[in-house]
Order: sequence, then structure tokens, then C-alpha cells
Amino acid sequence: MKKMDLNNEGLDFVILGTGLTETLLGTDLSLGGKKVLHVDLGSCYGGALSNYNLKNFVTFVDTWKEKSNSNALYKGSCLRNFQTVDKLDLHEELIKSESRNFSLDLIPKVIFSKSKSVNYCLDSGVSFYLEFQNIINNFIFLKGRFMKIPFSKSEVFMNTDLSLAEKRNLVKIINHSLHFYDKYGEKEEEEYRDQNSTHTYEKDIYVTEKEDAEFESYRDKPIAEYLEHHKIDSGLCYILLYALGNVNESQEKPEDISLEKVSTLEFFARISKYLRSIGYYGHTPMLMANYGTSEYVQSFSRVGSLFGAIYMLNDTDLSISDPVIVENKLESIELSLNETPLRPTEGFIVGKEYEHLFTAEETSLFTEETCYPIVCQRMVIVSHIQLSKSEKGPPIFSIPPKAVNEERKFDLDNKHPIRIIQQGFGSGITPRGFYCYHISMIQNFEHKDDFSVLLELKDLLFGHDSVEVIGEGRQENKDVIIQTMMDIIERKKQEEERRNRFNKQKEQEMLDKLEEERQIQEAIKRSLQESEGTIDDQQQNDGKEEVTKVEEEKKEEPEEEEIKIYEYSDLASSDIIYSCVYTQYCRKPDTTPGSKLTKDITNAWVIEDATFDLDLDEYFKIAEEFNKEHLRDKGGQAEFLKRENLPKEEVYGADSEKSDDMLDELEKDIFGDTEDAKEQSSVSETANTDKQDEAEVKVDEEKPEQEENTEEKEAAEDVDDLLDDLLEDN
Repeated sequence: MKKMDLNNEGLDFVILGTGLTETLLGTDLSLGGKKVLHVDLGSCYGGALSNYNLKNFVTFVDTWKEKSNSNALYKGSCLRNFQTVDKLDLHEELIKSESRNFSLDLIPKVIFSKSKSVNYCLDSGVSFYLEFQNIINNFIFLKGRFMKIPFSKSEVFMNTDLSLAEKRNLVKIINHSLHFYDKYGEKEEEEYRDQNSTHTYEKDIYVTEKEDAEFESYRDKPIAEYLEHHKIDSGLCYILLYALGNVNESQEKPEDISLEKVSTLEFFARISKYLRSIGYYGHTPMLMANYGTSEYVQSFSRVGSLFGAIYMLNDTDLSISDPVIVENKLESIELSLNETPLRPTEGFIVGKEYEHLFTAEETSLFTEETCYPIVCQRMVIVSHIQLSKSEKGPPIFSIPPKAVNEERKFDLDNKHPIRIIQQGFGSGITPRGFYCYHISMIQNFEHKDDFSVLLELKDLLFGHDSVEVIGEGRQENKDVIIQTMMDIIERKKQEEERRNRFNKQKEQEMLDKLEEERQIQEAIKRSLQESEGTIDDQQQNDGKEEVTKVEEEKKEEPEEEEIKIYEYSDLASSDIIYSCVYTQYCRKPDTTPGSKLTKDITNAWVIEDATFDLDLDEYFKIAEEFNKEHLRDKGGQAEFLKRENLPKEEVYGADSEKSDDMLDELEKDIFGDTEDAKEQSSVSETANTDKQDEAEVKVDEEKPEQEENTEEKEAAEDVDDLLDDLLEDN
């Protein structure tokens, strides 16, 4: 591959990696006028948030061990220990024909409707490139089956799975969360507070002085102590912690928590975020990007490239080497496809997966000393089984620790909660009739290679003797899959038949042409012989023998090859098409052994690993804090990811003066500067006046309807207040 010299571009920053945090920082610097180069040794954007079609996903898992020994990106990646569990050879034809219609994430993420992530997407213009679907349902495993989480007070009141005491306690904790977070927590930006919300959770809530004093005493204590003080039973605790609060570690024993020690105030912040996201972009609080989480990375990369950022990705010919450090400053690094060492004027931003390139010698990157004492075990399953029948959006299932159903058929030895995300055709993740399941669970570091709990869960949910755990029933799509496979084989058969017909036609044309040429030659030869009178019986016999030989060769043509039709007995009895497991690590800050990129280096900074949170906000928070600490005086924007003069302002903005000028010019082009123009103008003004009068009449007619809508809204609020009173009285 031909080399180039990127130093001629006047680079200000070189960023190693295209993970979401790196991309956010690069986009912000580009928006601030800096020249940024992203270098990634992978084949696609995203780093640990990459996503692949089915064929490439299977290949990636199968070749991961080999790549981790030869490619610096995979050697330092936080995703390790990939293992294939199920891969049916029967579906080879399916993988070939439908692979491009799959879009499988390595780490799926959700985004809350009212969050900093949404604000940054709007401010930067990235929202133009993204499509979303609502998380349509949120389930929690309680009382032997998955129970649907209510999204509003009226749904809480109508829920038949909760007792009246549980409903009252749930509403009480919800009110406390909203009130105390507003009073003591970090405020959201006011300009986004009431942007779209139509939900009653935005109303002011009042608590007693006694409750206020109680919160003060528990504010910074573990949430488990606060819930125990209010005598919240275990089932309701599971709903609050794992379904509403999206907590990943068990909070039952605070002394055993390794990474996610949730205080009472932090827990209230999670609940407030969940509740106040309801009613913004749908009935539910969470969204997922269509086509996978890597869409965020690619969308921010598009914005960065519009403002001059350069992206270089290559997993075969590209390599990084020979960092030169002089007097606490990283002077340059060697890039295999660049003629000269890269020397940006401002500095280097290094993704955590590339930090090992700056170590003195080979070191162990993933040990108990360098990582937090827990890991996140993950499983990806592609199946035709549909756990939740809703097609309006992906659902989420949460399984609390030590999940057991009433008949003891469902018994898991999980010390931490398990979370399942179901995605399908509506999200652009799979073809119609197929579903992808992302399963994740926290595990202690010493058991990082023990996937027995996830494998047991897979058999319980998707095996031949699987347990019915969802009230609405498990939906099977075997008929759809079989029909899809039949269509594939039928198309293959039709193509083969067309190919055979084409070949036969060509052969026949060639034979006819040869026969025609032979007959012409015979006719010429006969005419010559007749003129000389030398034709004899032997020559006539030779001509007959040639015709007979051609006919015999035609009969000896090979028979049409039989087309193989697959048997579907295995498909009809198999629920899983593909599955694999792998582990996500989280490294501690400043713990890479022998790293030369210490805090003394003034122009090179390392981005730390993200944790295992389901919420995408974590990446934006890391990037924003990194920008404040290291880049604010080097080109980072004061308002992070703020893009001026967005295209939407030009399209939707109401600039009356420009509009009037354009109308005047258009009128002159049509009518000219004559008296006719004046007459036409007066006619148009009269018509406009008539239209305005008609519009005023319509507005007057619509006023009663608007008043009726206001009355309906007030009635709905009265119903909510009445439900609150009923719950409190009981």
C-alpha cells in the first residue's frame, strides 16, 4: 500500500482509537477548529462498541484468539475469552444469503429520553443521522415468571402482581426519589426540563419534615440501609434496584460490592432519570438506536469529518510503533502507512486498548492487580424464539440474584442480577422471523471463565425442555424460518435450472453451427466432385458416418446434476441458530504495568475504560470530564459538543425579512415591474385577507375543542391525585 505524509495536514491532535469516548473528543475538537487524526487498527469504527453482520460476527469470534496475538487493538481490548457455544452447519446457506441483514452488537447500550446523551446528540447535529426505537417493555423476574414493570401511577394502581402495601411503598419511594434529588442532587439543564414531557412526574412533590430529616441521615449511606429502614420487601427492592435503577451489582451486602456502591442520593438520581424520561419520546423512558450501538460512533464520526477530522482504519497493513518521549513529552509515534513519524502540535489522546504500546516490555494487562475484582460475562444468542411477542420495540428482562420460580424449575445460582435485551426486525438487527438476545451478568474475577450460569439460563429459556416463564407465552417462528430456508433453496434451484437451460441452448447453437458449416463444406465438395465426375460410394458413406458420430456425442452428454435439498427435521427441533460467550473487563486507572504515559507527560493522555453500565450516558460523562481536565485550554469547546449554525436553523428558522425579500424577487420574476404587477399584487393581497378571515373563523370553531382537551388533561391529573390519595389511605 502506498504511503502518505499526514504531517502535511497540519495535525493538532492524534487520537488512537475510534471508540465512542475517543470519537466524542475528536468531534468536539473538530467543532472547535482543530485538525484531528483518528488511527484505529480495527476493520470498523467503535472499538468495544463495534457491530458486525452475522458472517463477520461468527468469523470475529472464531479468529479472536489469533487476532489478539497479532493485532495491538485486540490485544488491549477489554473484551476477552470469546467462545462459540452453538453454531449449526445446517444454516450455512442462511448465513450466506441473510448475513447482511443482521447487525449484532458486542456491547448493546440504551439511552434515556431525558439525559445528557440526548442533549449532546441534539447540540452537535448527530440526531440527524440516528433512528431510535422505544424499549417497549421492562420485565422483572418475580414470583416464578417475568412481570411487566408499570410506567405510570395509574398502571401501578391497576397492576395485579403487586399487593396494595407494595403499591403504596412503590409510590412512596418514587415520590421521595423525585423530591430529594431535585432538592439535593445535580440539576438538569433547565432548557431541556419541560421540552416535550407530558407526564405527571414533572409536578412538584412535597414531603414531611420527618421524612426530610430521615433522608439527611441516610443520604450518603448504601441504598440497602435506606430500603431496610422503610421495610421494603425483597420483591419491591428488586424492582427498584434492577428494573428502575439499572444497578448491575447486588446491593444486599454493601461490604461485598466491588465497583457499583450505590448511595441513597445516587439511587434517587437513577430513579428520577428513569421516571422523568417517560413521556418524552414515547410512553417508555429508554431508547435504543436502530442498527446497533455503533451507529452513535459512526454518526459522531460523520460530524467530525464534516469539520476536517481524518479517520484511518486498517486491521492488516496498519501498525503503530516506536513512541519517542523526550523531557516529559511524547514527541512522535511511527505509523506504518505514513512516510514520517506523526508529530501533532498539541498532543496525543490514547484509548485504553492502545496504552500497552507505550510500555517498556510485554506485561500482563488483565490481572487482579490491574482490573477491578469483577467482570461482566456476556452472551449473544440468535434464535427464532420470541420471548416477548411485542413487535413495537425491544424489551428488557431483569433477573434478580438467586432467581427461583415457585415450582423450582427455574433455579439459577446467580450472585448478581442478569439482564436480557431482545432485538429483532423492527430495530434493523435481524431479518424478519429472527431475534437476537444480549445477556449480561456481573461475575467475580476469580470465576471470570465460568459461564455455567449463562449456559444454564440459555437452556432454561431456549432449550427443548425450556420453562414457560413469561405470562404472555413464548412465541416460536419455526414456520417463518423454514419458509425462509425453503425460499433460499428454491431460488438456488431456479438459478441452477436457468444456468442449465442457458448452457444447453449454447451447446445446441454450437452444434447447429458446426452442422451448418459441415453441410456447406459438403455441398462445395460435392459440386466440385460432380463437375469432375469423381464422387464415389465410399465418400458418401464417410459423410453418413460423420453425421452418426455427432448424434452419438449428443446422446453421451452428462446428465443434469441433482440439486441437494436440505432436510428440515433438525431446524424444526433446534431453537438456537448461533450463540457465543465472552468477558468484558474494566481496568483501574493508572495501573498498566510499565506504562510510559504517566501523569508527568504533558501532551499525552489515556482514556480510561468505561464500566458495565447499561446507560450510554457514561461515555459522554467520561468524555466531558476528560475535556474539562485536559483539553479546555488546548482547543476543547467551553460548551462540549456544541455545534453552531445547525442546518435545522436554516431549514426551519423563521427569518421574516429574508422571506419577504425572496417573495418580492419571485413576484418581480413572474409579473415584472408593470402596472399588471401591481394589479396582481392587490389581487393576491385581497385573497390573503380572505384567507386570514377564514382562518380566524376556523380558530374560533376550534377553541371549544381546545377547551375540551384542556378539561380532559385536568381530569387526568385529578385521577392521578385521586390514585395517590387512595394509595396513601391504604
